[in-house]
Amino acid sequence: MKELKNCPLCGSHGELTSIPFALTQKYFVKCSGCFLRSAAIEVNDKKTPTQAIDEAVGLWNSRTEDTRRVKVRRINRVKAQ
Repeated sequence: MKELKNCPLCGSHGELTSIPFALTQKYFVKCSGCFLRSAAIEVNDKKTPTQAIDEAVGLWNSRTEDTRRVKVRRINRVKAQ
């Protein structure tokens, strides 16, 4: 497995995570600080667990080499009355 880069938003470290999905697994990388996550990659007939992990890590690590942090706008949810 490739080494995980730090989170592009907050700089915390990423963690490889798996969740059960139907009769299989999904893998994704999430930030330990702000909980940003990559897309979940499902293990299926065409993808082994190793391939799914490599794809999830590749998605997390794919970014430009520009080291500036990204500005994020927080959206507050309004409770229905």
